[in-house]
Amino acid sequence: MATFLTVLAVVLGAVMLVLVTALFRACVRDSCARISSGESDAKIAVRKVRKTSRAATFAVRALMIALAAAALCAAAQSLYMRFTGKLFAPVGALAVGSGSMSYVNDQNSLPADCTQGFAAGDLIFVERVDEDELSVYDIIAFYSPDGQLIIHRIVGSLYSGGQTFYVTRGDANGRNDEWSVSYSSVVGRYTGFKIPAVGTASLFLQSWQGLAAFAVVIYIVCIYDRSARAIENAERERKKYLDAQK
Repeated sequence: MATFLTVLAVVLGAVMLVLVTALFRACVRDSCARISSGESDAKIAVRKVRKTSRAATFAVRALMIALAAAALCAAAQSLYMRFTGKLFAPVGALAVGSGSMSYVNDQNSLPADCTQGFAAGDLIFVERVDEDELSVYDIIAFYSPDGQLIIHRIVGSLYSGGQTFYVTRGDANGRNDEWSVSYSSVVGRYTGFKIPAVGTASLFLQSWQGLAAFAVVIYIVCIYDRSARAIENAERERKKYLDAQK
C-alpha cells in the first residue's frame, strides 16, 4: 500500500509539473505575442526595456551550479561508500543523524584536550587515516556489523586474531557499543571541523524525496530564467522597431 501511494504521488506530481509548465509557457508566449503585435507599445515607449540584472543572473546560476555540484558530490560519496566502505576523496563530509555525540555523559570521563562532539544535523568532515595513526579518544566514522554508518569515539582497544579492534562509544551514551570495530570497517577520522545544521539538508538530499524536490527547484529556476529572457528579447526587438519608425 505504501509503495502504491508513493508511486501515485510521484505520478501526480509529475503530471502537475507538466501542466504548470505548459500553462506558464503559454502565458509567456502570449506576453511575447502582445509585445510583438504592438499592444504594449505605449508602455515600452515610455520606459526602458526590462533587463535582467547580470549580477543577479550570475549569482542565481552560480548558486544553482554550486548546489547541484554539492548534491552530486554527496550522492557520489554515498554510493561509493555504500559499495566500498571508504571515502570518495581524502577528506569527505558526513551528515550526523543522531545526538549520540552531542554532549558528554556524566559517566564518561574524557581528557580536556579531546575533540569536541557535534549535534544531530551537523555536517562534519572526516579524513582517511592509516591504522597506525588511530589512537584512543579519536572520533571515527565506521560501519557497524549490520551495515549502519556510526560516528563514535574510540575509548579502548583490544588485540585478537592478529589484528586490533577498537572499542567505541558515543559521548552521550552511558555504555560502550555492543561491537568492536576493526580497521577494515573504519571510514575515516573526524577532523574537528563541522558546519552546524547543514547536515540536515545533506540528509534530505540523499533521500529520493530530497533529490526530487531539488530537481524541481532547479527546473523551475531554469524555466523562469528562459521565460524572463524571452520577454526581455521581445521588448528589445519591439523597442528597436519603434525607434526606427521615429
